[in-house]
Amino acid sequence: MAGSFAGEAQVSQDDQSNTQQQAVPQLNQGAQQIDVSDADLDKFAKAYPQVQQENQKAQKKMAGVIEEEGMELQRFNEIQRAKMQNKEADVTKDEEKQVKEITSKLDKLQPELQKNVQGAATSTGLSIEKFQKIAVAIQSNPDLQKKLREKLAGTVNNKQ
Repeated sequence: MAGSFAGEAQVSQDDQSNTQQQAVPQLNQGAQQIDVSDADLDKFAKAYPQVQQENQKAQKKMAGVIEEEGMELQRFNEIQRAKMQNKEADVTKDEEKQVKEITSKLDKLQPELQKNVQGAATSTGLSIEKFQKIAVAIQSNPDLQKKLREKLAGTVNNKQ
């Protein structure tokens, strides 16, 4: 769950999981393993679908900005990947101008989208820092991943 909007607004289907996580603030990947209580995992499981929903909304907004500027999503992603990998991209002057305008608009959108995601992450009473630490712990702990899947399945079943 790491990244920034302006750095790489990948919203293609192949890159969806990366982008969904980009709206969540930068996580400290070097964080120590933390103990996650059942209560905190319950809170995380309740907030997680809301975070995903906000990330999907953010993706749609970013895709809309890219398309409004007349650039195909796939082409924008290619150019951004090349930039991030410090590779020379075969970019026309028009594309260069479009990318600059898109990046500027995405930069302006970022605070609002990030605020929405953070609001979803903290909606159950977890601080954003605690939410992030739990997310990191889940990424590196198969037992927590299993517990989260079970809790999420229970949440879905309870809503039906």
